[in-house]
Amino acid sequence: TNLAAGTITFTADVGADYGGGTALFGSAGVVRKAGGTGTTTIKPYFVNTGTLDSQSGNINLTGGYSLANETLNFGINSVSSYGTINLPGAVVLTGTLSANFNGGFFPDIGSSWPILTYSSASGAFSHTNLPSVTTWQVITSATALSIKVLKLVPQIVWGSPADITYGTPLSGAQLNAAANWNAGSVPGTFSYTPT
Repeated sequence: TNLAAGTITFTADVGADYGGGTALFGSAGVVRKAGGTGTTTIKPYFVNTGTLDSQSGNINLTGGYSLANETLNFGINSVSSYGTINLPGAVVLTGTLSANFNGGFFPDIGSSWPILTYSSASGAFSHTNLPSVTTWQVITSATALSIKVLKLVPQIVWGSPADITYGTPLSGAQLNAAANWNAGSVPGTFSYTPT
């Protein structure tokens, strides 16, 4: 059993197995796949009340599972490299859907990732915690869940100008905000309406 403050990390395409009989893999903490591009198979029955985190490759829960108020997190490394989770059988979607970008990756509009597969699904995630630099669409189909970038949210950069004397008109030194995305400037202008 993985306690709430614990983390179990798979750094390669290995699995959790047992020698027969009945086995239970309980986790109130984090179970993370952080290495390998293949599959990590968890064969004991998996009870997760913490975070199941696939940063690369696939986590496959073949021994059955219970997901109650859990967080499913997915690492996105590029358009073609991202973590996935396979939940055989019927799944009840609940808890939190979460994702993060890795290695400075930023997506394009329209990019999508099929991050979760299952035989069938009901319910819906009660929370999402997806990167705030984009507007997302969560797409649930009969056998998979995908996340898609609908638009990018530029980050406003506006430095603090030097003080000016009361009555001095504002100039480009004060009105110099810029919008940046992925270390580049976003085209367009800002309109200022001082009051």
